Amino acid sequence: MANGKYIRVNDSTGLLEELEALEVSTGVADASKPIKTDSTGKLDLSLMPVGIGPDTQDIVCTENLSSGEFVNIYNNLGSVAVRKADRSNGRQAHGFVIQNYTAAQVAKVYKDSENNALTGLTIGAAYYLGLAGAATLTPPAAGSGHLLQALGVAMSVTEIDVEIEKPITRN
Repeated sequence: MANGKYIRVNDSTGLLEELEALEVSTGVADASKPIKTDSTGKLDLSLMPVGIGPDTQDIVCTENLSSGEFVNIYNNLGSVAVRKADRSNGRQAHGFVIQNYTAAQVAKVYKDSENNALTGLTIGAAYYLGLAGAATLTPPAAGSGHLLQALGVAMSVTEIDVEIEKPITRN
């Protein structure tokens, strides 16, 4: 079933009909329909029950964000907002994004999952918060005043298994 099609009996006519399996659900109208995986071999989150899947939150961003960047959730004049995390200015990481966003767009922030939107990682190495949303192999020096925050471990050259730890200021 490489094309994701199936045959069913039409209850009204008694005839067989060919239908396409769902890759994405629109809700109740798609009840009892067969499903198929996407081009990556995974199910779309719209097909999963509430509570199954990555921990995400949709938040307005106040600056441009690039795929793979770690982000800081903060209070922007009484509203929740998101911007690039940065160890040099005390903006701890709370999550990451896996697509590009421009300022004022609603960004899907992933909090504890796999950040697979990166490149050039060292497999098995621990990564720390760097500058302007970046992950780095090098923790900040003692006395720098920067945040030391572990982000997770590289599982491949493109993916960090994210387990964000509480930051420590290096004074």
